[in-house]
Amino acid sequence: MKHMEDTIFIYQSKYANSIVKKFGLENASHKRTSAATHVKLTKYDNGVDIDKSLYMSMSDCLLYLTSSRHDIPFDVGLCARCQAKPKANNLTQVERIMKHINGTCAYDILYSHDTNSILVGYRDVDWAVSDDDRKSTCGRGCFFLRNKPLEIAKCE
Repeated sequence: MKHMEDTIFIYQSKYANSIVKKFGLENASHKRTSAATHVKLTKYDNGVDIDKSLYMSMSDCLLYLTSSRHDIPFDVGLCARCQAKPKANNLTQVERIMKHINGTCAYDILYSHDTNSILVGYRDVDWAVSDDDRKSTCGRGCFFLRNKPLEIAKCE
């Protein structure tokens, strides 16, 4: 993060590049989105068990990256729910997020001060949609300050 006179510049491109390289996905094909719309992750999946330490390491790196990458927190949060018993499809999703990051490492955020700053928010709500516990979940949502993203998050 860099503070200037009336602006704040948030960037983690060096970190993003390093985690993609750490997990050997720097030459993987780029994904335009961090998740496929048809995939549903659940912590009660009966799929193939995978190395828990690898999965936790990858998802922890992504959790740290969410502070500057407002396009991934919802999907990273869903993956983090499955850390206790990760399955192969969970790893596939985490790798997809990494592939998305690989193609968008240079994306940063610049906020500047303005007296006409307007805050606008949007939220997608799904009622009792969680396959794990049937609780209502606020889906993807985002807040914009002067047409720049502040937060894209998930709530329960």
